[in-house]
Amino acid sequence: MRFPCRILPPLGTLRAFEAAARLENFTVAADELCLTQSAVSRHVRSLEESLGARLFDRQNRSVRLTPDGRRLMEAVAVSLSHLSIVTQDIRQRRDSGKITVGMLTSQASLYVIPRMSQFRRHFPEIDINIVSMERNPNPLIDDFDVSIVAGYHPDPGFYSEKVLTEMAYPVCSAEYLTDRPTMNEPADLADATLLHLDEAAFVGYPWQTSVNWASFLSSFGFELPQPKHGLTFSSYMMTVQAALRGLGVAIGWHHIVADFIKEGSLVRPIKIEQTWDRHHYLVVPKNRLERTDVTEFCSWLRTELKGTMELRP
Repeated sequence: MRFPCRILPPLGTLRAFEAAARLENFTVAADELCLTQSAVSRHVRSLEESLGARLFDRQNRSVRLTPDGRRLMEAVAVSLSHLSIVTQDIRQRRDSGKITVGMLTSQASLYVIPRMSQFRRHFPEIDINIVSMERNPNPLIDDFDVSIVAGYHPDPGFYSEKVLTEMAYPVCSAEYLTDRPTMNEPADLADATLLHLDEAAFVGYPWQTSVNWASFLSSFGFELPQPKHGLTFSSYMMTVQAALRGLGVAIGWHHIVADFIKEGSLVRPIKIEQTWDRHHYLVVPKNRLERTDVTEFCSWLRTELKGTMELRP
């Protein structure tokens, strides 16, 4: 498979920019990178010229990021961190016996991590490096031992199996329902504080349309009043946390919120649900299928997900 040519700034300019942005000082950044202050300045100036945008506001003894600089810093910091993790893993994998698993941040934080103590009790000899991502993992470029991928397209070099089918329903805390009218039908949600996930969170996913309150409620014949009201968050993990704190009603993805409903932290204010023909896949490079740590982890995760999907709170 051929990938399109990527037009990227030189790595040296990005490293200088990241250090200067993180430390808010060109001189301190130069010391960290073993460069001169003028070299860091040249790298940053070259980067600004190539982008046609100012990245820093220069002050007497420090620098501050411009809005464009903050956007670039977020992307560079995530990219360099991920690059560091992957390269270290490649160097250490055979000696350390560590398995690297890539998945969405919401799946890692709200589903896998709460279960890791159970896995460690059964397999104390297996070390795991969990890489959480705001974007959909891409097995072709991420080089994980195991990935959970939304809408995976099969590739000859990888083994894949469907482990999740997307199902969702409204959820909120019991506290939120206190002194509020009982909800009996979708139209009753029009008077609730709805918790929205920013549409930008769906960029890069294989689905043609995102699942938001408008599309969810339209499947039940109810049109959400415009403009939409409520609170909007940039990540699904934040949306769930807001629901747990009693801030409103969220769309709860079953495989993420089932545990919270089982323990009583979240409730279903209205018994409606929707299932989509959208699947998540367990993906493993074929040359790692024989590794014991990989097969043990996949078997454990497969069993956990099967139990969750069969749970109907």
